[in-house]
Amino acid sequence: MLRSDAHGAANLLGRALALLPPGDSLRPSAALECISILEDLGEREHRLQLIEELEQADDPAVRMRGRIVRSGFRIEAEPAEAVEEAEAVAAEALTVFAAADDDLGAAYAYDLAALTSWLRSRAVPTVHALEALLLHAERAGSRLLAGRAQMMLGGPLTHGPFETELIRARLAQLPADESPLTKGNVLWVEAKLASREQRFTDALDLMEQASAIDRELGLELGIALSTQGRAEIMRDQGRLDEAIRTYRQAISRLEELEQTSFRSTTLVSLAQVLYERGQPEEAARLALEGEQTGAAEDVVNFAYGRALRALIAADQDAHDTADRLAREALDYAYQTDFPAVHATAHEALAHVLNAAGRLDEARAELERALQLWQRYGYSARAEQTRARLTNTR
Repeated sequence: MLRSDAHGAANLLGRALALLPPGDSLRPSAALECISILEDLGEREHRLQLIEELEQADDPAVRMRGRIVRSGFRIEAEPAEAVEEAEAVAAEALTVFAAADDDLGAAYAYDLAALTSWLRSRAVPTVHALEALLLHAERAGSRLLAGRAQMMLGGPLTHGPFETELIRARLAQLPADESPLTKGNVLWVEAKLASREQRFTDALDLMEQASAIDRELGLELGIALSTQGRAEIMRDQGRLDEAIRTYRQAISRLEELEQTSFRSTTLVSLAQVLYERGQPEEAARLALEGEQTGAAEDVVNFAYGRALRALIAADQDAHDTADRLAREALDYAYQTDFPAVHATAHEALAHVLNAAGRLDEARAELERALQLWQRYGYSARAEQTRARLTNTR
């Protein structure tokens, strides 16, 4: 069942589960699909009950699927403690399901593997896991999981080391089934690309269309992430006050959904805009909160958070602290494969070096950042960096 209407699908699966007695061979698959849909709806209590049912099953393959969805559940609310365990569960599950030639089980295992790679801010392994998820989901006949893979592709494609032509080519390979999930994913990615190209009106319109699909389907997490996406576009457009308000809306909704991992990264994004708006005290506080509440593996928070705190320290003439934070940010940045994170860290170090009077070194860092912005099509960021280069002399 493809989640074209999450509330309707949850209702239908709930009825099916009520008719399937414990021990029925169809019940575990129905429970798994219901868990996936309830996740998108932001529902937790019923999802936990179904996870516990799977974990207590007699069939070891069913218990393994229960462990997989339990790991995903823990990552949402307790990312600081859950990622390494989830990676171990995914690796074990892939071995078990490969031996049993179980495509559906393998699809769920690759779903978890994609999530852990994404939390480590590694786009290329995330895409590979999603491609494997899609393959096994199609073999198993699970339109739900195939749709999930398509929906999740947007993040790693737009954040990873992929040039705009390659991203659009990958979008063109998605099934032309006109499903709402596929359409929403394409709209979201096109919005991000339009923002890179400074087509901000188009970007906001495309993001609103993607958000409308999420609202129609009842996908609460998708609605929150589309709100976050609008804030990012507003920031790039220079509409800082609107961006701040919109980021706060996204953070509030993510908190209600108990999506700690997504919330931690959004806190750091809000902190960046607050700094640009001249509010360094709150910016520093939120950057630190974002670093502390996410998982240790969520290195993008540390890269962005410490880069921002380095800027603030440099502005306060705390040059030693600023230099340490900027170099830590750069180290964290290159644990990811996100070009924008790399470029941001280079720019932070340039700011610190410039404040310390080390102009040649600052220019070298700005030139590295500019190469990255240009290569991956971030035209607005490239213009800003060229201006900084001109003024660093």
